[in-house]
Amino acid sequence: MSTELKRHLDSLGYSHPPVDEEFRRFMYVERHRNGGALVLHAYQGELDEHMDTPDAHTRFARAFLQEAFREEPKGVATYVMAIVHEAAAYLPEFVGYLGERHGDLVVKSGHLLRKAEVQTTTAAEYAARVKDSYSHGTYRCGPLLQLSLVGQVAEESGRYFPEFLDLLERCPFLALTLPWGPLCSLGLAQRNVSDDGPILWVRPGEQMIPTGELGPTPKKKRNTGAAELQSLYGSRTNERRETLFEDRTHCHADHVVFGSKRETTAAVGVLKAVGFCEER
Repeated sequence: MSTELKRHLDSLGYSHPPVDEEFRRFMYVERHRNGGALVLHAYQGELDEHMDTPDAHTRFARAFLQEAFREEPKGVATYVMAIVHEAAAYLPEFVGYLGERHGDLVVKSGHLLRKAEVQTTTAAEYAARVKDSYSHGTYRCGPLLQLSLVGQVAEESGRYFPEFLDLLERCPFLALTLPWGPLCSLGLAQRNVSDDGPILWVRPGEQMIPTGELGPTPKKKRNTGAAELQSLYGSRTNERRETLFEDRTHCHADHVVFGSKRETTAAVGVLKAVGFCEER
């Protein structure tokens, strides 16, 4: 970690958690200024500078995850989130990877604003659409819907991707927490029997969309009286020129099992930007 980043974290009031001295200096606790929630951070670049063996990385990952999932009192999580920055930097760009390696894979994509519309296409065609419309971190086509990486069941999209799962397992944090990992309670013997993922989806990014790019919308029956009142203000006032595509995950809880036995659990994910047409 650079001295500049260290100084920046200190200025934000980040502290270190109560863990063993060996790894304590590599973990940073942020207290949110509004609600006071705690977030645990680590930085892959700093870990690479000071840990030169796979065993050291694995031991740190165990210590980090143990702290990340700590509950005080039992049943009440200490941290709302734990982030390892740049831990996924070694992974390929997901959309391009699927388009090049698995171009014939059948995938489903949504519409930017009409959630009920679902289009079936191939990974290669979807990647081409993303590439054609990509600009500064966002793209102008519908999101890639849930894609299973451990096999296809019923109507869902997906395939068993052993080589991609091998890539994920190179990250010690993921190797420990994937559904067949040692920290998972499922105790799976094989990766392709998992009913709990991993899954992949891709989002276009939050953006304002000119209405002219949305295409025709299904006609709805309009209230005649309301239509006459609106016409008094003129067409330029009535027409919306652009629409916000809100692309964010709101506060929620993840659960395992169903019905009365449902339990709240922690979710593990990899967040990686789409990077078409940019050197990374």
